[in-house]
Amino acid sequence: MLQVFNSILTYAGLGQNGETVQRAEDEHITLIQSIMDRCMRKESLLNELYLQLIKQTTDHPDPNSRVNLRHWALLSLACSVILPPQKVVRKYLLGHLKRCASDFITEEGKYARFAEKCFFKTQGTRRRQWPPSREEIICTINRRPIYARFHFMDGQYHSVEFHPSSTSREVMEIVKKKIGLQENALGYAIYEVLGASERSLLPDEKVADVMSKWEKYRTAAAQAVQQNQSSNLPPACRRQHHLFLFKKHLFCDQYMNLDDPVEKELLYHQVLHGLRTERFPITEMEAIMLTALQGQLELGDSSDIVQDYRPIAAHCLPPRFVPNIPRDSVAMHHQSLRGTTPAEAKKSFLNLIQSWPLHKATIFDVMQSFTSNWPRMLWLAVDQKGLHLLEHRSRNTLCTYDYQSILSFSPNMNSDDHYRLG
Repeated sequence: MLQVFNSILTYAGLGQNGETVQRAEDEHITLIQSIMDRCMRKESLLNELYLQLIKQTTDHPDPNSRVNLRHWALLSLACSVILPPQKVVRKYLLGHLKRCASDFITEEGKYARFAEKCFFKTQGTRRRQWPPSREEIICTINRRPIYARFHFMDGQYHSVEFHPSSTSREVMEIVKKKIGLQENALGYAIYEVLGASERSLLPDEKVADVMSKWEKYRTAAAQAVQQNQSSNLPPACRRQHHLFLFKKHLFCDQYMNLDDPVEKELLYHQVLHGLRTERFPITEMEAIMLTALQGQLELGDSSDIVQDYRPIAAHCLPPRFVPNIPRDSVAMHHQSLRGTTPAEAKKSFLNLIQSWPLHKATIFDVMQSFTSNWPRMLWLAVDQKGLHLLEHRSRNTLCTYDYQSILSFSPNMNSDDHYRLG
């Protein structure tokens, strides 16, 4: 604990000459992360951290001094990340915050009220796994909410502010409100995208904790590159993009509302992505019709000059369809759509997709070794009714099992999931 206490003093600028204080200014983020990391790993240290910070922020002779406000900033940050595990320390902390929050004159009072707010926001939430990120620290010690970009399937994004203790469920409601999605819209989730893989966040998972994990990955990747050891890193830690993605998670009938224009737009772009990534089996004629509808959406009514529809097809078809899309056939279908409004074209586009009974299913590429009568590469479709095995990139269903007939399911980290079917 002595090392942690000395780190607190160093962060506050105590006991150092001028040169050292300047260096601490430049390194205080790393210092705070080190303090929080140590204390999050050991409960006794965490209790002691709070007791030291309460002591340092009690009856300070100069409430507005830099030293006192640094201590208050660290106390506020700690309250937003993880609370002391002992109830007696927690009760003592809350009493200290309430007493100091009654000061409406000094900066100390502002920090106390902010720390008290952080206390109640953090109380009862899921335990953090990672120390706060650089961005979270900078925002919190300056009494500001943190923010992140949330991307959408159409390539757009929104920057959203939220509290460090906010869960995925709470942030999702903020995103829904910002984009105008109805409050009762269900079945959505926030995904973390790590390179080519993605994972939906659990409802009680803290978004700030995910951001901290990404920072750890980026730091590990940068250090490995410097040491020429990047090949030894796990895939998630290698240099790749990390982002939040907002999209539909559950395609259940009761969760779909195409009368809401915002939800309709979100689903349309998610369907486009599914088409481009080979998650819908389409015939050549359907590819022509979809390209014509997409052309009506992007270009409006067709002109007398036959367009090169390949750029349009690239927006809505798998890459293997694009080079050979028959221009004349698309142009003929495009002409038949003359006078069709964008809303009508989008509705027709979605109706065509919905003609496949499994259009709401999530599709996975799988390998089977159960029988030689089936191809080795298959599609596994999971929807609200059950599991379906199909020929790869085909609508030909080989077998279907409803959820009641599934006796057991045992996933493992290598994605070789095993099912026992009744």
